[in-house]
Amino acid sequence: LMAGRAAVVALAALAVLTVAAGPAQAKQLVRYEVSGGFADIHREVVVDTDGSAEAAGERFTVKKSRMRALRRSLREAEFSTLKRRYKPKYPVSDGTVQTVHYRGHSVAIYSGAELPARLERVLTQLNRVSQ
Repeated sequence: LMAGRAAVVALAALAVLTVAAGPAQAKQLVRYEVSGGFADIHREVVVDTDGSAEAAGERFTVKKSRMRALRRSLREAEFSTLKRRYKPKYPVSDGTVQTVHYRGHSVAIYSGAELPARLERVLTQLNRVSQ
């Protein structure tokens, strides 16, 4: 009888832990932030590996074709070889800063900066996702 009660208590504890943990969370693929400008904006888009995304507090699903294009552009950008910051020769008044966080690397792009084409492709894909 004592072993039976112990088993019930153990199962109850396991059930509580399972409910508390909730559903498995997808891992973050990329986070994209835009801040600054005349209106002092701050936008953030987070795309998870399963194609779910969040922007402006709303969750949505990224189309499979867009996810493929986004993954390809991120992979081809070779983030480990990019600079951490891309700034223009002369600062832009009321410019924005776009920051991309991917696989432990963060790259900040300031308005007016010259970028490698592989990074421009990432920004294009991220802007398509966030629209």
